[in-house]
Amino acid sequence: MSSGSQNSFSLTREKVAEKRAEKAGMPVSADAEKRVESEHAYVELVRSQSSSSQLKPGDPENSGSPAAFGEDELYFGSVKAYLAPVPGSVIAYDHSQWQALTDQDSLQRVLARAEKMGPKGDIIVPAIPALDFGQILGVKGSNDEKVSGWPSFMRTPLIKVGKNIPESMMRPVPGGPEKAFASGVRSCVFKLDGQWYRLKGSGNNDEGFTVQSDLNSGKELTRQIRGSAWLHTAVRENFMAAQLASSMQPRGMLGANEAMGIYMYDAPNQPFGPSVSVPACIIEKTLGDRRLGTHVMAGMEIILPLLVDTSALVKDQIAAHFPPARRGLPAGGDIVVSTAALFTDQMMALEFVANGLMEPGTLGLEFNVPRDATVLCDGKSTALPYRKLEEGSYPMQWSRDGSKQMSEQWQCLWDTYVRQYNECLEKAGPKSVLGYLFSRIGNDCGRIMKGMHDARVSWGTYQDEICVDDSQWHCNAHANNVVVLAEGSSRDMFLGYLDLDMAFDDKTFVSVYGKGSPKGTVGSSEEAHALLLKREHINFLEVLTGGDTTSGVPMVAKDEISKHPKFAELEAVKSLLYDTLAMGYLNAYEGEAACRLPVAEFDQDMHRMAHLLIKLAIIVMADYIA
Repeated sequence: MSSGSQNSFSLTREKVAEKRAEKAGMPVSADAEKRVESEHAYVELVRSQSSSSQLKPGDPENSGSPAAFGEDELYFGSVKAYLAPVPGSVIAYDHSQWQALTDQDSLQRVLARAEKMGPKGDIIVPAIPALDFGQILGVKGSNDEKVSGWPSFMRTPLIKVGKNIPESMMRPVPGGPEKAFASGVRSCVFKLDGQWYRLKGSGNNDEGFTVQSDLNSGKELTRQIRGSAWLHTAVRENFMAAQLASSMQPRGMLGANEAMGIYMYDAPNQPFGPSVSVPACIIEKTLGDRRLGTHVMAGMEIILPLLVDTSALVKDQIAAHFPPARRGLPAGGDIVVSTAALFTDQMMALEFVANGLMEPGTLGLEFNVPRDATVLCDGKSTALPYRKLEEGSYPMQWSRDGSKQMSEQWQCLWDTYVRQYNECLEKAGPKSVLGYLFSRIGNDCGRIMKGMHDARVSWGTYQDEICVDDSQWHCNAHANNVVVLAEGSSRDMFLGYLDLDMAFDDKTFVSVYGKGSPKGTVGSSEEAHALLLKREHINFLEVLTGGDTTSGVPMVAKDEISKHPKFAELEAVKSLLYDTLAMGYLNAYEGEAACRLPVAEFDQDMHRMAHLLIKLAIIVMADYIA
């Protein structure tokens, strides 16, 4: 679909939404128009420092060239994406030139986003509970000069296209990317001159920027753009990526993305016009795209029956690996209470205590026990009945549409990794590669969370009007905001963090909805912020161990797994491994001395072997768009 037909599609949906608004008798809102004026002023202020698109009629349109599946596809994607240049402006990000905007006009603009905008008061934009960032006035440095240092293909805004694209766009063009893949619904990654880049907010799949119309809880029609970022969220992502990198990278923790800049789209890619909810795109360098939840943990659960000899799994023997206190908890017919149930129970207790409904110090609603080595199983060195994988035997691959036979492109890579894994298994002796992997993954996540919280940064945990009571929170700390770093990126870590467009710290927090502090309050108290970070920490751990998540094994695959004759034993092995993950996480977040929780020490040979397991897990879930 060309950029013109994308916009036509978007405008058609907009007109439909307007007709619905007319039928609903929705009045034109003067207050909503004022909010638009404030937002427009912010956009124009930043845009004045940007570089205009150099797009000219006849500029080459792009498509990635076909390539055999290898580690590019493994780490960055396998569902192709296509990009076309469109009108707009480009902002190169320089962290030294940006700061929090503390003036009253800027604060009022932040608060205004909590309300609907536009002439009919029906347009929704993201309302992040924090001060915006703006460029420091009078700083030296030319935006044009910085943008001129980028690859020529990236110097004009790009948007994802597809379906009805011209045949010319299916061929490589000078300066175009070697490869480009979809990343979730609204983003893509592409490779230029050996470097990978991410465009976050480059179109809703391949449809451009579409308009979604909904009826809210008050039966009011609302409209919002899908497939884009916005200027204030794009600046935030760049700012927080650079800010956290300055404190975390020296400690060995890598962000998956490096701040680079922003695209601002002009007509015809402005569904609501140039003054409200103007689409933007976040531009970053990137080190990987495969998600811990959707690709690694889900894939690992699916291939687990291939990795261990299930005939050798005996219920009593598995149960014996868990501490007596764990075996004594009511398991409802399971071999032991699952790790997911333990940490979901802990999360619920935290909310009850925070709302004064339970005594301080309560550790769980049903399981009032510490989550430490007295209850959790240390599976990092637990002997499991490993078996070699069979070359030429391929598991099903899974996507949102269900299962399919593994393609020939993946079969070649699968066999390569199977051979390497089997060679490593022969040399591993009594060492447990699954125990090592889960311990180190947990430790990576604990280090990342601790690094953010040491900087007083929340990944994005807050309440808004959708949270109907005091126990409901949005939380951006989850397993799909951690990605696998391409092998060789880090010596001892498998994972990097991303998705920082909702992140904030205690000094820039704004009470947008008046929950917890009066509306308009800037900054949060040390006590309130500490509780928020604790909530985020426990929520992250709950999701990592399999609780309260929709990013793991697809439901269609869960049905297949549940049919295994040794399902109960495999579930107990999973709990052994997720316990190990939890202890690795807590070791990093709380400190080994504080909680007496061990972690697998770095082992170069085991690390390489664990990487092979990650690769096999990713292949199984490779075409699942997170």
